[in-house]
Amino acid sequence: MKFLFKERLSFRNQYDIYNEEGKVAFFVQAELPPSPITHIYDGQGREIGVIKHKTLHWPATYEMYVGGQYVGCITKEPMAVPSRFSVDCKGWRVEGKHLAFEYTVFNPIGDVVATISKELFKTTDTYWINVKNPDDALYAVMVVLTIDDIKASRKD
Repeated sequence: MKFLFKERLSFRNQYDIYNEEGKVAFFVQAELPPSPITHIYDGQGREIGVIKHKTLHWPATYEMYVGGQYVGCITKEPMAVPSRFSVDCKGWRVEGKHLAFEYTVFNPIGDVVATISKELFKTTDTYWINVKNPDDALYAVMVVLTIDDIKASRKD
């Protein structure tokens, strides 16, 4: 299942994430700085997930909440080349070509869960997410938001 992840032009980090039919599957809105909280809503406007950046934490770590419950965290592995992240609640590992803005998400046995690529030379951040299992879409969106935040704020 493919998703188009597009940032809106605004003072707040806001994103619309479209499914293959061109309908909004997710809407994302970050709280105004300095708050490190990002809210994820489904296509009907219901909050389904939250990401909280643990400030003053090294390596960069982001807590994930689904349905109001803590489910785990995404952590940037320090000094990893190529770029690597771990998603502890799923046992996923994310590997990427930092300068190419391309990432692959693997499950614990090494199968590809999702691929992420950023379109370059766009006015706003635009990503394509290809997720094998639709049940993993929310977690893949959380991975993209984390990578985007780390890259935007140079926390890598």
